[in-house]
Amino acid sequence: MNASMDERQQVSALIASVWRMGGELDLIEGGQIEVYLPESSEGDALFEKLRSARNEILYALRLPRNEDFYRWALHRCVYHDRFFGDIRALCADFGEWAIAHDSVPCTRATFEALLRDAGFLYADGLVSGLVLKSGLKKNPSARCV
Repeated sequence: MNASMDERQQVSALIASVWRMGGELDLIEGGQIEVYLPESSEGDALFEKLRSARNEILYALRLPRNEDFYRWALHRCVYHDRFFGDIRALCADFGEWAIAHDSVPCTRATFEALLRDAGFLYADGLVSGLVLKSGLKKNPSARCV
């Protein structure tokens, strides 16, 4: 299944809408997508759009992203063994970066798999050795050596 650029952008926009509402998407066994959305009329409307694009979203969420992950990490992150990055912030930033680069954001589980594949350790919501450059700018006392 080769999605056209318009279809990929529509799927990316739908997934981004879930994040912007404070929701999450997860792939679960049996080819199902579990959606967490705040209760609202906007959430109900978005859920129906997600349901109608289910197959396209499943395909997009299963695409390998290793190359995108490495490009994102090189441009947006700093590596240091004494730093710990917030996994939610890293995942959200990767998703925004993916959309801006005509790719599709991934689920948290996929992001965790990308971290594992790249050799990063994570626990309790923190990733060892990987932080956003923008996070360092917020803390002027933080330094890299």
